Amino acid sequence: MAEKRRYRRFDLRLPVEVFKIGEQRVKLRLQSRNISSRGVLVEDPEEQLEKGQPIEFFLYLPSQEEGVQVRVHCRGAVVRRDRVRQCSAAMLQRYEFERVLVRGAAAH
Repeated sequence: MAEKRRYRRFDLRLPVEVFKIGEQRVKLRLQSRNISSRGVLVEDPEEQLEKGQPIEFFLYLPSQEEGVQVRVHCRGAVVRRDRVRQCSAAMLQRYEFERVLVRGAAAH
């Protein structure tokens, strides 16, 4: 039986930095398992995220430009927690791409 998903998922292992859960400031470094236009599945072996929590995080993309980091500033909510697979799914409510200059980058 073929899997029918509404939004195509891409298996991407990218750094994820959660910096806000609800109104609380945090600093969690996680990694994505897959991404779609509406959500992201992140590895969460320590069960730091809970279903229903609003979250804000950065998703870091690879950049070909030296001294520049590309990140996606995401706002959403945790919609699912899978204890067996040790991951959490977050629905994206809003996101924007940002180019950030990296401090200490070597100039050529």
